[in-house]
Amino acid sequence: MKKIIFPLVCTTVLTACATYDTTDGSYRTTKAAHEAKLASHSVTHKIAFYSVECEKEVRGGSDEKFWYGDSSLRAKPKSNVGQDTEYRIELKPSSGYEHSVVTTTCVSATPIGTDCTWLNKSQQESVSKYMIFCVPDDVPIGASFKYDISVPTIGTLDPRIDVTW
Repeated sequence: MKKIIFPLVCTTVLTACATYDTTDGSYRTTKAAHEAKLASHSVTHKIAFYSVECEKEVRGGSDEKFWYGDSSLRAKPKSNVGQDTEYRIELKPSSGYEHSVVTTTCVSATPIGTDCTWLNKSQQESVSKYMIFCVPDDVPIGASFKYDISVPTIGTLDPRIDVTW
């Protein structure tokens, strides 16, 4: 009985470490299965949805937060977006700053000549919690946008957006 238990335990453990791939009917180790899954994902494995702001179906979205209040501004210095997606900035004002106007203005785009007017917008958190931008589908992968995000009487930040997918 003891001679049978050890091989059964070993077989069970080894079987648990392998996965069955239904596409080609072969077994792969867990690491190989994970790498194959990553390779099979296209660049646009984000969830597509209908964007009310963009008035069309987009390939996904990217979310960031912008905190502002009494003499303070805070945002992520660099964000990644995809072509034909939504870029959303969640406005996070301190108490008493809900009616402050937040303005984004495109400063520069690389490659030179790339349109960045889609980044120009003003909004109050009291009107909508999110500033939603529609990243055009003709923006080249590798493009980079520098923009200012400002709140009157508080200041201005200059984050960047890179198109990576």
